[in-house]
Amino acid sequence: MNFRRITVSLFLTCLLLVITFFSLNPSITVLASGENREDVLEYWAPQVFQDLRQDKVLWHQYYPAGDMITNVNYDDDWDAGNNWDNTPRSGDFSMMKAYAYGIFIETETHYFLTYCYYHSMDDAFFSADRHENDVENVNLVIRKGTENDGYGTFEVMETTIHSTKGEYTSNDVIFNTTNGCHPKVFISSNGDVLNNQFDFNAKGHAIFAFDPNFHTTDTVIGNDAIIYNVGDVAEAPTDISGKFTNSYTYQVLMIDEIWDRRYNIGDYDTFESYGTLNGRDQSVGGNFPWGSLNDPVSYYNNKYNLTQNGPVSSTYLYNPYN
Repeated sequence: MNFRRITVSLFLTCLLLVITFFSLNPSITVLASGENREDVLEYWAPQVFQDLRQDKVLWHQYYPAGDMITNVNYDDDWDAGNNWDNTPRSGDFSMMKAYAYGIFIETETHYFLTYCYYHSMDDAFFSADRHENDVENVNLVIRKGTENDGYGTFEVMETTIHSTKGEYTSNDVIFNTTNGCHPKVFISSNGDVLNNQFDFNAKGHAIFAFDPNFHTTDTVIGNDAIIYNVGDVAEAPTDISGKFTNSYTYQVLMIDEIWDRRYNIGDYDTFESYGTLNGRDQSVGGNFPWGSLNDPVSYYNNKYNLTQNGPVSSTYLYNPYN
């Protein structure tokens, strides 16, 4: 018996089965060759227009490092309760390397992508409005398909605006199409939200779809706003002068290192309670969106009627968070 002939025959049989499977299941799309979860997250990672703040309101000083996106252990420890104190007060921002935490969930028809942007301080003039650690999110719904080199089609973006959501479809979003398809978002600087006598325009790291006619004006930003683009290197800002004059790259870290620590709860540990980062130096704050990861299909389909653009599958191919 010819072994080579048997091997070729088995290969062709398997190939035929695969082709038949996907022809009978047109809603399932195979990623282009070589792509993986990290590739998808990077392809759609937002371009971040980050406002910074370094002014003084009466006796209260703001520090721009508190507005820089970074990782929870930027200070080389997993005690999140000392992050407020460890935020640089000087112009040396070398420890504030730029990161976002990426969450990837996949069904037969969609990718549900979340980008968690972490800031070490949620600062404000009024102490009741301050808390240590801050996590704000950008959530994307991407319909799988051959469009955009196999990365699919944008359908919905939701952002965190304090206790509410920014809700955007493709007509509301501007994209940077350099090395991917990156929705442009604006993140406000530190400032009062509950008591806004001194602050306006929803400060406190609220995230909006970037509006170049509004988010570049003197009433919204000062002369110290920067841009973060996704890249292979986590850069720390060195020059923060100008209005979106200087840009730096941020890396997307898979959420796993935070998710794996979700039960590390204690006075000198990462979390104060389930999903809420430690807040020993200030009041508790900074929540990772664990509760929203259980069934994003139902949430987004019920809210935005994703079926108007095609079939919607409730079968999860990857969701380790439910």
